[in-house]
Amino acid sequence: SLSLSLPCETRKPDSHHHVSLCYPNTPNTMQRAAVASLLHTIKSPVYCPTRGLAAQPQSRLVRGTHDDLPAERAVYNKITKAFWDTSALYGFQEVATPILEYSDLFHRSLGSDSDVVSKEMYTFVDVDGSSVTLRPEGTAGVMRAVLGSAPAVPLPLHAAYAGPMFRRERPQRGRYRQFHQVGIEHIGSDHPLDDVDAIALGFNFLSRLGLDEGVKLHINSLYDAATRAAHRSALIDFLNQSEVFSQLSSDSQARVISGHVLRVLDSKSAADRAATAAAPRLAQFASQVARDRFQQVLSGLSSLNIAYHLDETLVRGLDYYCHTVWEFVPSGAGAQGTLLAGGRYDGLARMLGFRDVPAVGWAAGIERLRLALPDASAPTHALPMVGLIKVGSEADVGSAVHGLASRLRAQGLPVLQLHTDNPHKQFKSLSARCAAVVNIGAAELSGAPLVVKDLRTGQQVSATLDGLATQLKEIL
Repeated sequence: SLSLSLPCETRKPDSHHHVSLCYPNTPNTMQRAAVASLLHTIKSPVYCPTRGLAAQPQSRLVRGTHDDLPAERAVYNKITKAFWDTSALYGFQEVATPILEYSDLFHRSLGSDSDVVSKEMYTFVDVDGSSVTLRPEGTAGVMRAVLGSAPAVPLPLHAAYAGPMFRRERPQRGRYRQFHQVGIEHIGSDHPLDDVDAIALGFNFLSRLGLDEGVKLHINSLYDAATRAAHRSALIDFLNQSEVFSQLSSDSQARVISGHVLRVLDSKSAADRAATAAAPRLAQFASQVARDRFQQVLSGLSSLNIAYHLDETLVRGLDYYCHTVWEFVPSGAGAQGTLLAGGRYDGLARMLGFRDVPAVGWAAGIERLRLALPDASAPTHALPMVGLIKVGSEADVGSAVHGLASRLRAQGLPVLQLHTDNPHKQFKSLSARCAAVVNIGAAELSGAPLVVKDLRTGQQVSATLDGLATQLKEIL
């Protein structure tokens, strides 16, 4: 027999029921399955032994996801508006790609042995036998769309995007399994000043959100292919030393064995970072041409008064990256990691089966940006709406106020109206969502002055029915 003490769904906190399950000493397969099913049922949060299973259990949020209700969505919209406004100043245009892609796209771009592909992707077999994946990042899809389009898209192209991504990571503050990103991809040019523009766009985007004082730009170069080949050879020798290899995590040991050594330097494991602290640096092998290019990027940032920190430990664990890589990292205590990360990836197009096309871009997570905002809460009045408060229960008053709301909307004014006769309840609800409210009763409909209250300043002004729209537009 098996005895369990289970939480009980009662009004009393910490209430438990004691349940005993008895089955034969040698249960058959069907009996074992029945016991397992029963255990799953009675451990369910919707089960109470005194009432049995609820007829309609409450639907639950999938672990690692979150809902954006109006207050949260107002902050989301603030972030995306800042992104679209800033990217437009640099000539970027919006693109959108499917959330669902063939899995092969990410196996090519991210590597089949990467953590994202091997552990975190949401992948399933479709009814036609094809393997499809909910996109874990946006760059590969944008490159596929641009380079694989027919007719061909003229290059260079300045592409900007926003939308949900999916990774099955361990949920924590600011990190979800469905998360949202904004990003840009400048496809078709390899000039160093394109790197500068991409970084400057990111900096100005963060500035619009009030984050420019609280972040630090970390930057490095992966240089050219010859530099990376020489560095890779030296890194393989270093990591294969027994005293170094033994200190690496099991994942990084597997990467060394498979030859993906640069991904060891990109590991977030504390043990890996300690073991590779003395690893050879890329700059030791850089060609003069690659050094000069990186210096052009740094000089360009200085000319724009964008401060930077040269970080030689900053790398990318993917082979198609080259030259400039960077991250904007919050400098305050308790910060939630990188806010915006980017780099040049001239090798990605060929890896996806297209001709060589240079590109540079970055992405930023909206959930992390929301946590980093100086005031992460939504503004009290998320939208400049007008609330119409009906005073009186007469049917003709209600009909007249309803008609007035329609006329105001036709003039471009957002109006919120609650169809209840209690003016106090109307005001309490509308004042939390509107920028201004207007009381309208039989007297006002007969010609008495309307009182318009600006909820942001507390001031009141008078208006006539004919002049109400003009007065409201001045307030909003």
